Amino acid sequence: MRTRKAARDAAPAAAVPAAPGAAGLARVLPLLSFGTLLTAAVVPLAAALYLATTTTWTAVERALLLRGR
Repeated sequence: MRTRKAARDAAPAAAVPAAPGAAGLARVLPLLSFGTLLTAAVVPLAAALYLATTTTWTAVERALLLRGR
């Protein structure tokens, strides 16, 4: 009991100053969860664009290279 009372009555430690930009970071952190939603929407589109581009490039390249044979 005595140690609890001593701890409760003890002077609080000196407050540590906040890091620069901590307030701005605290405002942005709750919004970061929406990054998953954005990523889930964009990545499949990027993959589809990549596949369409590489397939088209390969088809055109093969047509041009085999044209002379």
